[in-house]
Amino acid sequence: MVSTYSMEKAPQREEAKQTYLEWMKDLKNRGGLGKVRTFLFGRQGAERPLEDKEDLDEDKDDIHYIDVKLSHMKHPPPTLPPQPEGLSLEQIGRRHVVQAIVDSERNYMMSLQRLVQAYEKPLLESEPPLLEKEKVKTIFYRVRGIYQCHLMFQIALASRIKEWDNIEQIGDVFVASFSKAMVLEVYSAYVNNFTHAMETVKKTASQKPAFREFIESRQQSSSDRLSLYGLMLKPVQRFPQFICLLQDLLKRTHQGHPDRMPLQLALTKLETLASVLNERKKQSEQRHAVKQLIKNLNVKFSSKMSSERNRWLIRQDDMLQTVIVKPRSHRASDQAYDGQGEELKCKERRLFMLNDLLVCTTVLNNGQPSSPGSMDMPRFKHRWSVPLTEVEVINPTIEGTDIEMSSEPGKLKITTQHMDEHEYLYGGSTRQLYQERNDLLHDLAVVKQLGALLGTLKGTYGVLTRDDIDEWSEIINKLITKKGQEIKQADVSKIQISLPSVQMEQRVTLVFDAVSAKIKLDWITALETAKLGMKPHNNPGWYAPDEGDTTHAEMNFGVPLIMKALPVFPTRQQAKFQCSVLCPLEQPGHRSRRKGMLQNEGARNCLWVCNSDQKTCHVSLVGFMPPSPQLLETFETTEGRVMCMECVPGWNGPGPMGGYLNRRESERKSDYCFTRHTVWMGTETGRVLIYRINQSDKCEPLATFKASHPISAIQYLNNRVFMSLSNGSVLIYVRTHEGEWKVKEPRVSQLGEGAATCLLPVRNDMWCGCENKVHLIDTESEFKQVSFSAHDPHMVIDKMVVAGVGVWVSFAECDSIRLFHTETMELLQDISVGSPIGRMVASVTPRAQSSLHMTTPVHVTTLLACYGSLWVGTNTGILVNFPLPRLEGVPLVNGPAMVSYHTHKGPVRMLIAMELNRTNDRVLFSSREEDEESDASRSLSDLSTPSSRLKSGSQTADLVNNAMSPMTDYLNLTFNSERSNPSTTTNADHSTTTTTTTTNGISTTVTRCHESKEDADGVRPGRLGSTSEVEVSANVTSTTSMVISGGEGHDYLMRLGENVSKEAKLLMWQVSN
Repeated sequence: MVSTYSMEKAPQREEAKQTYLEWMKDLKNRGGLGKVRTFLFGRQGAERPLEDKEDLDEDKDDIHYIDVKLSHMKHPPPTLPPQPEGLSLEQIGRRHVVQAIVDSERNYMMSLQRLVQAYEKPLLESEPPLLEKEKVKTIFYRVRGIYQCHLMFQIALASRIKEWDNIEQIGDVFVASFSKAMVLEVYSAYVNNFTHAMETVKKTASQKPAFREFIESRQQSSSDRLSLYGLMLKPVQRFPQFICLLQDLLKRTHQGHPDRMPLQLALTKLETLASVLNERKKQSEQRHAVKQLIKNLNVKFSSKMSSERNRWLIRQDDMLQTVIVKPRSHRASDQAYDGQGEELKCKERRLFMLNDLLVCTTVLNNGQPSSPGSMDMPRFKHRWSVPLTEVEVINPTIEGTDIEMSSEPGKLKITTQHMDEHEYLYGGSTRQLYQERNDLLHDLAVVKQLGALLGTLKGTYGVLTRDDIDEWSEIINKLITKKGQEIKQADVSKIQISLPSVQMEQRVTLVFDAVSAKIKLDWITALETAKLGMKPHNNPGWYAPDEGDTTHAEMNFGVPLIMKALPVFPTRQQAKFQCSVLCPLEQPGHRSRRKGMLQNEGARNCLWVCNSDQKTCHVSLVGFMPPSPQLLETFETTEGRVMCMECVPGWNGPGPMGGYLNRRESERKSDYCFTRHTVWMGTETGRVLIYRINQSDKCEPLATFKASHPISAIQYLNNRVFMSLSNGSVLIYVRTHEGEWKVKEPRVSQLGEGAATCLLPVRNDMWCGCENKVHLIDTESEFKQVSFSAHDPHMVIDKMVVAGVGVWVSFAECDSIRLFHTETMELLQDISVGSPIGRMVASVTPRAQSSLHMTTPVHVTTLLACYGSLWVGTNTGILVNFPLPRLEGVPLVNGPAMVSYHTHKGPVRMLIAMELNRTNDRVLFSSREEDEESDASRSLSDLSTPSSRLKSGSQTADLVNNAMSPMTDYLNLTFNSERSNPSTTTNADHSTTTTTTTTNGISTTVTRCHESKEDADGVRPGRLGSTSEVEVSANVTSTTSMVISGGEGHDYLMRLGENVSKEAKLLMWQVSN
């Protein structure tokens, strides 16, 4: 019995410690599926009785799965032994979580057994048959395969639980059990078939009463009354349940515990499985939806869809289209008319966005299936279909129309420019708002003309003065501003698109009303991403090996899309990238917002890029304002070549003279006390230059000081600035409690004799690379705590990047990168970058090969870990992308690498990740609540959207319908984060409560102000005098993730041009997040 479980036992604590690489190698060397079966169950497991084969008969796709019946005497279920005395609180907590894992697995196995014994087996054996055998196999497809996978896991779990108090390890059991390829295969097949299986159950139950009575009777006879759908849903939810339980167990496992890293590896494996299943499910549903659309559309349009195999559905949305028609008569009293007597209609439409087409349809039967073959998707009538490349989104202007005035003696002529055609397409209150705004602009022009004429009067009459004109103008300006805000709120969910008409030389504009502002932003983002994926330079954009998932690459899942190549220094051809840093823009005040200085919330970052030649050094600022990134300004530094840059936050605490600093005060309270964000630059001469981010005149730095040696890297962490020097030391500059930087008294930490090359903040430690060693400096004690060798003595560490609980390290003049655990410093993975590059180069044409500078060996120049990928830049200008787990786990590379066909003509000098936010203007609602006896009642106007309504006095706005489409989403393996930050401010006269909640890109702020008035005697009145003002605002955001690479020039290997320029360029990549 002991030998049976020895395969799953963890090594004893007194044995030699086994590295992760050796452990995985040993795991892979364990025999195949047949050996495992013989090892676990003996030779009797190879020859099953005939009745067992008939009882567990599956289709031909499941022949390779093990179907065995285990004896509970030989293999009892997992049972945690009694709790011994003297356990710590952590050990007790871990035992509780382990018990929850055991109970959860037992219940899951019982559910799988019920599916087989209570449903599948009776249906197969019923006489006469209640259901065809093929349908039974379709419904319970791969259920037995899942059961067998968990049966093997249960055996290993029981072995480990039996000796829990001696071993206290369970993470390696999860890794060994769920690292098998059969687990992913069987779960993927089940999950992809889940929707089809549920459709089959629904359709058959509606057609065969006997089958419906069968499943209802099984549900009623069960103790938990769980339906067939509930049982079938459990495999879909199994991995998220495992992840939650292991996360809870990891929280109760301290650093240094032997089970901590195995738990982290187990979480990484389960998260990867869940992510792969989710993506495969999405791919399967998107292709299936196109087939259903073709099936349920009219025949004429189906003929256009001959290439449906290359099409997939991106999203589908129900919208209202505003249509303006000429009235036939005045018979319809319920029709809406605009100011010119035209009839306004809102027609329901369903828009299907495919990967290459936008299809507009009308639902014919309101969701009721018109034929047995179409269950979830109703019949549609085709309205129009347009290639995505021809669809353009129009952003309506709200700044107002142009007013022209001309005056002659005794005459005044005012001309107002008419609204555009797309503005006339707005109906109802929205169009009225546009007209009222134009009327106000007209009146403002008249008042200004009156003021000009008033100045020509010869006498003073006291009837109309200049002050009256100014007051009049101010009132109208306020009304114009208010009307503009109302237009923004009315347009919060409207989408205007321009399409080609039947005559291709003309275009037509259509207006649609989305369900919510969030749906609108997501729809526009999806459209732009789909159009970007159809660009010639993205087909193909990356080289993927044959062993990768071809469907995954074909549908651009996880494949970065190049957006733009931006020249940074167009007038300096010999300029070379040196360093860069991403800085946040200073948020403007309320008045700046009203003036339109910041039109889009996405413009929150500014990229500082430094380049140099043999004589000078220049810094360029790149802004990311819509519609595309642009170069803002360039200035020259005067202190030598800049080697590194870092953004340092400003000081918000008490100043040197007492009292708190704020941004309305002076920018500098002393020479080295800064209240705003600054950029620190280190030069090859050892000089440190400090610039303020919003500094208008950058000819001279804000401050400067001298270090002892040339500076190679600068990093900020916990009110400290770390600088690595060429002499092997690290300088630590501390900011005092008054905000003053002690630049003349740095702490010095000597690492080695060679140059200190790079710095990396990891939690509260600073990782420093010097020669072939990594040194950890604690920010609190400011002393070196730990050091370890990352490679052979002749190697030199060049770059480091953190991802989850791991750090990837690259080395100078070397093509390999290594992964180290942040807690144990153990080597986890070693990867060569040259191998995938060599395969890509061999696949392109000889001309493309000659354009690459492959005369020197490939080595890594920069690293970036973000958005589930490890980006590697090389000296040849080639970018390599490795897949990583998206969640915070061990960042092991879990798939083949992709190599970009877009390359730089020189070394890749920088890789930076950032996010662009497409944000609607903040929608603001306010209402004043009074007591019930008050006669005053206030109501908020409708926003002219299908579902955006807010009742007076409510504290939340139903602004967002989170559903992406009307399709039923059976699978949801992701976790939605929700943050709520309440704050309360109280004084003698009123109290204000503000709550901010962020969910799925929607930031909702609720401000409630309670006011109480006192009478003349100082006594507060009762309920009658108490008022409460509620203000609800929502800021809806759609985020686009980007990666920016910098280097000399740009080439596309699949279509080489004649451009031989090597000017510095930024390549903008859009990545899926």
